Amino acid sequence: MAIDANGDGIITAEEMIAHRDAQRLQREQRRLQRYDRSGDGVVTVEDYVAAHSDRLARMDADGDGVITREEMRESRKGMRGGRGMHRGGHGGR
Repeated sequence: MAIDANGDGIITAEEMIAHRDAQRLQREQRRLQRYDRSGDGVVTVEDYVAAHSDRLARMDADGDGVITREEMRESRKGMRGGRGMHRGGHGGR
């Protein structure tokens, strides 16, 4: 089991914390990779803004430049469906 780092059959608090921290780091690395539009391993302010601008544009379903409460609700429904921003989709955690 990956959590039992030393393979002794016992999971210590330290092993659990280390495992959790490693998973968190992997999630953050994936998020940064999605923001890195040029693929150079660096996230610029422009990369970050572009990723969030794309998200806002997707939320604006009718393209009028305004995100209504209904569009926001619909966007959240999509996120709960498993592939939204916060569920492993573009820019997710």
